[in-house]
Amino acid sequence: GRVASKRRAAKGPAGRSLGELLLESPAVARVLQRHGVHFCAGCYITFSSRPEKAAAYHAVPNLRAFLRDLERVLR
Repeated sequence: GRVASKRRAAKGPAGRSLGELLLESPAVARVLQRHGVHFCAGCYITFSSRPEKAAAYHAVPNLRAFLRDLERVLR
């Protein structure tokens, strides 16, 4: 029911930073790389950003595909 749908929603990328997502699933790193979201040694801004913001910072050409791929690896 409702509790199960809330749990499923919490598994996706919405509302969480890339750092949180990476801690949950190392596979997120492959998605980031595939979509051109890279980390430099001092890039705490990307690490602490939500996926939508990080995509904008890194000019990800297809935001919908990026978010879809993150959803897939977080299932």
